Amino acid sequence: MNKELRELLDKINNKKAEAKKAYDAGDIEKGNKLKDEALALKAEFDGRVALDGIENQAGDPLPKPTPKPEARSSADIVRAFLKGDRTSADVVNNLVIPSSEEDENGIALIIPQDIQNEIRELRRYYRSMRDLLNPYPTTTLSGTYPIDDPEDPQDLIDFDDGDEISEMKDPKFKSVAYNIHMRGGLLPISRLLQQVTPASFIQYLGRWWNRKAIRTENKIIFKKLKDTKASEIVSISTLDSIKTVLNTKLDASLIDVRIVVNQDSYNYLDCLKDENGRPLINPDPMQKDRMLFKGIYPIEKFPNSQLKTELNKAPVLIGDFTEVCDFVELDGGLQIATSEHANFKKNQNLMRCVTGNDVTIKDKNAFVYCTVDVSTLSALLTTENKKAVVEAPSDENTGNAEGTDGKDKK
Repeated sequence: MNKELRELLDKINNKKAEAKKAYDAGDIEKGNKLKDEALALKAEFDGRVALDGIENQAGDPLPKPTPKPEARSSADIVRAFLKGDRTSADVVNNLVIPSSEEDENGIALIIPQDIQNEIRELRRYYRSMRDLLNPYPTTTLSGTYPIDDPEDPQDLIDFDDGDEISEMKDPKFKSVAYNIHMRGGLLPISRLLQQVTPASFIQYLGRWWNRKAIRTENKIIFKKLKDTKASEIVSISTLDSIKTVLNTKLDASLIDVRIVVNQDSYNYLDCLKDENGRPLINPDPMQKDRMLFKGIYPIEKFPNSQLKTELNKAPVLIGDFTEVCDFVELDGGLQIATSEHANFKKNQNLMRCVTGNDVTIKDKNAFVYCTVDVSTLSALLTTENKKAVVEAPSDENTGNAEGTDGKDKK
């Protein structure tokens, strides 16, 4: 917004204030006159804004910095950055592109609402462990909330018709405490990013924030889960050991049991076969982008960088995580704001993304933290292959069997 537009906007606001004051004082005629003047100024303001847009569409050159000899142009630097160049010195050092001296107002890029909405929408395309937890919105930075005590079930009491029904014991609750931790980041934004490649600009902002937010949330959740079961980690290696966990270590009343793995443990499980030599992990016929373990339990796979393998022990988390955890988050979730003044001297905007959350444990018995020793996979595969060779019928035996069958039939 240039100086003329700012002055017009100030005049409009002043007229509006004077008109409201006149109406409040009962001077309707004066109020109507001031209202008409404010509308006239607004029409002029809208016309000037539209005119600027027409001029840009007509090909008016954008203001460019005076480049140093043999230096890449501003547009080339931006395009190189958006294409993934993070090593060239001129790209890294000149991501922020100053405007020309003619732009005396140092106007920075204002992030439109549709871009903010798109950044929020992009979150759903990243695998987030929080989607497997129960959400708990809050407006306070700390506090407690009650939940049913899972270790204190009560049954209904038998009674005969006509008899007085016995009173049940008072329900028992336990208190779950939370303490919100604020997290966020700042992203300097060049004003030319949107002007040069607007689509890539939006995609870049979305990827930058979402990668950081989702990765941070996942690490927090996985650490909480591991710390909760630090002394109760179960080692598994075969199909039978996994069955034992599913059949005996978990409450049979759990509804939405899932298996959470990283890349290493997924590969381990994917190499296991059942007694008929069939893989244990297969696509869900009803949802092609989802994998099932033994056709029943959904598999949730996360990167090794977030759910880490340590000392060849790859994690396998099995349970109903909506019963295990709550993801406590401040109302509003992701908060995005921009400032055109913070980096005024560099002709930058600063985009600020902040959120506040915590992870609480409700029922630690609703999941089992298992590990597989990935160093034993090669030996396991060798054993499986030898078993398959031994059990497979030879061509000669197959032929004889068929021949015998044929003779018998004759």
